[in-house]
Amino acid sequence: MRYTLFFISCFCSVHLAISQKAVFTHPTFAQYALNHRIIAILPFSVDLELESEPSEFLRRQFLEIEGLAIQQALATYFENKSNSKNLNVYFQPLALTQKRLQLAGLDYRSIGQKSSQELAEILAVDAIISGTLSLNVLLSDGIDDDFNWVDLWLLSPEFGRLALKISDGTSGKLLWRYEKAIDRRVGKNTKELIEKLMKNAARSFPYYRQSSN
Repeated sequence: MRYTLFFISCFCSVHLAISQKAVFTHPTFAQYALNHRIIAILPFSVDLELESEPSEFLRRQFLEIEGLAIQQALATYFENKSNSKNLNVYFQPLALTQKRLQLAGLDYRSIGQKSSQELAEILAVDAIISGTLSLNVLLSDGIDDDFNWVDLWLLSPEFGRLALKISDGTSGKLLWRYEKAIDRRVGKNTKELIEKLMKNAARSFPYYRQSSN
């Protein structure tokens, strides 16, 4: 029994080390942020590796659904925080972001052809939030709860990885990046994922006032 517990403890330690978040903040972020008032949230770029490979048509649909779902969940999260005194910036309403992209002739697949500076100009914002999402499940469909304690710690419950980043609208520089593995403890659907991820990221999210840490 002692050896079993030792084995489990070691396995858990390795798993936690692998799953740790990775955070990057530009050393002069504060200088760039002085000019940031309005931030737009873009659809996320998705890499999907499903056990059963769909047709190319369905695959493109799935990519767009997942990418837009993350954008929607993140926009909703910040909309709920819009009156918070702990935030130094205003987040552009999602409907306005979508309208301006549409007027510019951009859709989910063509957004990636534009630079951060070009997108910021189109959206009339000072910085943009975007990111990448790697998945081996359809997160927007929700993840089932049919797993046990051993699965949770020993059988690698990770089903993807999400990277969230902030880019300056004028220079296009990467100012902040937060990357984290996605598993059942982080969330079983898109809404839970964003809420828990942003709760974990709160200490490093650079637009939060220091008093909120």
